Amino acid sequence: MNCKKSRQSEIGYFTKQEYRMHYKLFRDNGLFVGLGVLEAGCKTVIGQRLKQSGSVGE
Repeated sequence: MNCKKSRQSEIGYFTKQEYRMHYKLFRDNGLFVGLGVLEAGCKTVIGQRLKQSGSVGE
Protein backbone atom coordinates (compact mmCIF):
# COMPACT_ATOMS: atom_id res chain seq x y z
CA MET A 1 0.00 0.00 0.00
CA ASN A 2 1.50 3.34 -0.94
CA CYS A 3 1.82 6.27 1.45
CA LYS A 4 -1.04 8.33 0.02
CA LYS A 5 -3.45 5.38 0.03
CA SER A 6 -2.42 4.47 3.58
CA ARG A 7 -2.95 8.05 4.74
CA GLN A 8 -6.41 8.16 3.13
CA SER A 9 -7.30 4.89 4.83
CA GLU A 10 -6.25 6.25 8.24
CA ILE A 11 -8.14 9.50 7.72
CA GLY A 12 -11.23 7.51 6.77
CA TYR A 13 -10.95 5.38 9.90
CA PHE A 14 -10.62 8.34 12.25
CA THR A 15 -13.43 10.21 10.49
CA LYS A 16 -15.78 7.25 10.92
CA GLN A 17 -14.74 6.68 14.55
CA GLU A 18 -14.78 10.34 15.63
CA TYR A 19 -17.95 9.90 17.70
CA ARG A 20 -16.05 7.47 19.96
CA MET A 21 -13.14 9.84 20.62
CA HIS A 22 -14.56 12.37 23.06
CA TYR A 23 -12.13 11.39 25.79
CA LYS A 24 -12.26 14.67 27.70
CA LEU A 25 -16.05 14.52 27.83
CA PHE A 26 -15.91 10.92 29.08
CA ARG A 27 -13.34 11.76 31.76
CA ASP A 28 -15.29 14.85 32.84
CA ASN A 29 -18.27 12.56 33.43
CA GLY A 30 -16.24 10.15 35.55
CA LEU A 31 -15.96 7.45 32.91
CA PHE A 32 -12.80 5.42 32.39
CA VAL A 33 -10.90 5.75 29.13
CA GLY A 34 -8.69 2.81 28.24
CA LEU A 35 -8.37 -0.75 29.44
CA GLY A 36 -5.99 -0.30 32.38
CA VAL A 37 -8.70 -0.30 35.05
CA LEU A 38 -10.47 -3.29 33.49
CA GLU A 39 -7.26 -5.28 33.16
CA ALA A 40 -6.26 -4.54 36.76
CA GLY A 41 -9.69 -5.69 37.98
CA CYS A 42 -9.47 -8.95 36.05
CA LYS A 43 -5.95 -9.58 37.33
CA THR A 44 -7.09 -9.01 40.92
CA VAL A 45 -10.15 -11.27 40.69
CA ILE A 46 -8.31 -14.09 38.92
CA GLY A 47 -5.35 -13.79 41.28
CA GLN A 48 -7.63 -14.06 44.32
CA ARG A 49 -9.37 -17.13 42.93
CA LEU A 50 -6.10 -18.90 42.14
CA LYS A 51 -4.76 -18.22 45.61
CA GLN A 52 -7.72 -19.82 47.41
CA SER A 53 -6.97 -23.02 49.27
CA GLY A 54 -7.44 -26.09 47.11
CA SER A 55 -6.97 -24.17 43.84
CA VAL A 56 -4.76 -25.78 41.26
CA GLY A 57 -3.02 -23.53 38.75
CA GLU A 58 -1.31 -24.87 35.69
